[in-house]
Amino acid sequence: MLDHYRLGKMLGFESTGKVNLATHKVTGEKVVVKIVPRFYPPIEVKGVDLPPVASRLASHDMAREKRILREASLVNLLHHPYIREMLEKVVDNHHHYLVFEHAQDSVQLLDYIITHGHFSERLARKVARQIGSALEYCHMNNIVHRDLKLENILISPRGKIKITDFGLSNLYNPNDHLSTFCGSSYFPAPELLNSAPYTGPEVDIWSFGVVLYTMVCGTVPWDDENPAALQAKIRRGSLKFPAWLSPQCRDLLSRMLKVTREKRASLSEVTCHPWMIQGFSGPADNHLPARRPLDGRKLDRQVIHAMKKFEFGSDQEIERKLIDILETDVYLHVLRQWEQRRSPGLDGGNVVNDDDLSDDAVQLTSPFDEVDHGRKTGLFEQCRKKVSSVFSSSSSSSAANAEMYNQVEHQCDPDPPSSAANRNWEPQDPTRGFHPLISMYYLTKEKMERSRQASVQDGASDQRTSDGS
Repeated sequence: MLDHYRLGKMLGFESTGKVNLATHKVTGEKVVVKIVPRFYPPIEVKGVDLPPVASRLASHDMAREKRILREASLVNLLHHPYIREMLEKVVDNHHHYLVFEHAQDSVQLLDYIITHGHFSERLARKVARQIGSALEYCHMNNIVHRDLKLENILISPRGKIKITDFGLSNLYNPNDHLSTFCGSSYFPAPELLNSAPYTGPEVDIWSFGVVLYTMVCGTVPWDDENPAALQAKIRRGSLKFPAWLSPQCRDLLSRMLKVTREKRASLSEVTCHPWMIQGFSGPADNHLPARRPLDGRKLDRQVIHAMKKFEFGSDQEIERKLIDILETDVYLHVLRQWEQRRSPGLDGGNVVNDDDLSDDAVQLTSPFDEVDHGRKTGLFEQCRKKVSSVFSSSSSSSAANAEMYNQVEHQCDPDPPSSAANRNWEPQDPTRGFHPLISMYYLTKEKMERSRQASVQDGASDQRTSDGS
């Protein structure tokens, strides 16, 4: 039970459970609690098989149980200003309770667009840079969200966002493929609809493109009341843009929403696109901490022990797997490249912390109104009717715009991938997205370090209180 919290009103549902507002009984802090029923496998009787329906339900519930455990384990390690922070996990006999920070005064991006219509490109750029920063942080840690949509992005009155609901997230290996096909009606990439194997980041980039399109156009790129017809439109990927959209924005969206995933822009290409850095000195900071490459002879056994919750095996098995990866020819080659490129000014690159910039000019211009949730039926139907008359067919970008894009891309990505098949993975850094096991080691170590620092600060605060009394 949630002994320390008093549950309040229900806020809605996420992919794995319902979400309630709650208040800490002592501090009065507002939090958000995701509540998911626990699953207990049916008692097996020797020689007796479960009925087919019961077997399918049990399999579905077991999959949900695995997703909630994976979500809790992954999100607990993440530390990023644009990702909703998980504070703790509580379990009783009947439910999992995931306690998250409460983004006060924020609403779903969907609600804002329904109420206020499309964004100016300047505000959309600010939001897109934050989304790109959060996705880059995830992908560089071998995590793919797989359910990025308007409902899973909270936006504050000052245009600051929080990405939520990692219930469908998973680890990905850049040299392997995922096989779970998931997503929401308007946002899944064509390869998901076609049940084709995928690496991971490319499906997030597609969903990111749909989100950006909806922000600047006020409607989803493809819509139909018939689900089969909607999927057919997504598979074709034919884009139309409103007349007010700038050529650079059209170019970016066209690159993000390529039906063929090998031709789709990588995330570094997106974050370094001229439209994304217009008015800034470079791409947004991904907030990934500075890291040193791992040495198989100096692995921290405490960190390895804390990684057991990811079902990588025993402590000895995890250590052996890590050492095996660190001794591969590919890793040693990338490590040598990393060491050759390393210079005092290279770490972090030419990135911009968007939080340090004045956002007065892109502050949302009107307070949030109460949203009529009945208007969500038929996503953006009203907006679609408003803008349909001014839409024009997608056209190729100008030669000047393409030249400018290529120049910026070269500046941001000095070592672009040589293979089109791997263009969404850039194995140029042994500390960023090389292998999920390595990423989990870094994230676990960084989480433990934050916890230690918090304990030291709490101890110092208690000491000051004691001295003052």
